Amino acid sequence: MPSGIYLIGSCYENAVNLMTINWVTQISSQPKIVVAGIEKSSHTMDLIEKSNKYSLNFIQMKDKVLARTYAKAAVVDIEEMRLSGNKFYFTESLKVPVLESAVAYFEVSVISITNFSSHNAVFGEVVGGEIIDESLKESQGELSSKVLKMSDTKMHYGG
Repeated sequence: MPSGIYLIGSCYENAVNLMTINWVTQISSQPKIVVAGIEKSSHTMDLIEKSNKYSLNFIQMKDKVLARTYAKAAVVDIEEMRLSGNKFYFTESLKVPVLESAVAYFEVSVISITNFSSHNAVFGEVVGGEIIDESLKESQGELSSKVLKMSDTKMHYGG
């Protein structure tokens, strides 16, 4: 999993959100477990605590404007299936939001949440996902080189 900047998708009942996040890392391969550091007071954290699921959207370097777009709460148009003007859909398995322009995504089922002073460590099992961009399916190295990373932006934090 490339070390980067992602969009974390969350939803519960009629509420849907995407948020920029960079504190995410894989901590196990069998089973595939990731941990995400999410600000306790965020709308995303509230939705994840209620639903116990989220998506992790990988975005291309050329789409770095999306990192800034989702640094604040998304504007939701559920009728048009848009978040802050960008089309999204729900995955088949966990029914979590994925941006149409994402090049790949994970579906994550929450295992546990550890409380810290400003952020929670959200541990989750990757239960699904897809590399959407056909050109990136060839090799992991290609995915790592084309996915947006924090160093590709002027941002210093997302979460």
